[in-house]
Amino acid sequence: MSERPVYFVSDIHLNDGDQPQNALFLAFLNGPARSAGALYILGDLFEYWLGDDVPSAIGDQVAASCRALKAQGTSVYFMAGNRDFLLGKRYAARAGFTLLPDSIVETFWGTPILLHHGDCYCVQDTQYLKYRAWAHQAWLQTLFLALPRFCRSYLAKRLRQSSKAHTTAANPQTFHIPPTVVINAAKQAKVSTVLHGHIHRPIDTQHIAGDNIIRHVVLGEWSTEGSVGVYTPNGLALMSLDKVGQLNIA
Repeated sequence: MSERPVYFVSDIHLNDGDQPQNALFLAFLNGPARSAGALYILGDLFEYWLGDDVPSAIGDQVAASCRALKAQGTSVYFMAGNRDFLLGKRYAARAGFTLLPDSIVETFWGTPILLHHGDCYCVQDTQYLKYRAWAHQAWLQTLFLALPRFCRSYLAKRLRQSSKAHTTAANPQTFHIPPTVVINAAKQAKVSTVLHGHIHRPIDTQHIAGDNIIRHVVLGEWSTEGSVGVYTPNGLALMSLDKVGQLNIA
């Protein structure tokens, strides 16, 4: 493969309006990302997504920047998160995204890595997992996308309020990912590295599984600075993107 680095990001939570992460992410797409051979967006690119037919100023800007990336040789891959799982083929085509399934093993310089958004690993958050199973039913998504835009907006607002209340009230341990979950996922996928986002805390740790060592890397969110996983022939590193658009070791 190309010697150009591969970048991974997650949990940018873009939203129309004057959000600091909007400018930061666009600076990333129009700056450091141009040096990459590939960019993997592992979910929650947007704070919410009501359907490809709903206008979004930040969505338009991201699509234009990602198309420019693709035109100059950077492949852009998108995996849905818990906030933007309704992003579909129409927007993906406009942005030049290659859509990925919920979980996938990709190989870089001979090393396979399991990629995921990460929400399914929070097995102690049973309330969310029940909601996820319900919300990912194809018939329900089809019904939601057929509703008028104002209805979708109202329902999405109510769901975000409910999610925020749940996150605030829950024991922080609820969102902890048990090492056994990561180890089992790695064993099933036959990899030694698991990379995901979702929990909003950058982590780079190891779990011992018998004679094997499983590396567990978690991308951070983008409310104050950017969190970027950078894979080169020398391996994988977590880096941060500061306010002037420079990548630094996290």
